[in-house]
Amino acid sequence: MSDWKKILMVAVAMTAIAQVTHTMESILTLGYYMDPVYFGVWSKIMMPAEGPPPATFYYYSVTFVS
Repeated sequence: MSDWKKILMVAVAMTAIAQVTHTMESILTLGYYMDPVYFGVWSKIMMPAEGPPPATFYYYSVTFVS
């Protein structure tokens, strides 16, 4: 029989490690997202103009991920 408590603890630990790793990667590569040379690469929903994504991007994200 599986020990669900250990499985849950490992899952929580792996999630925390993945979140920290992703956050560090995002911080280190933020320059690519803010570089005007790459603005044409992003979807018009995500980046219709220079600067951060508009609120509609977050609405679409929540709608389609859920």
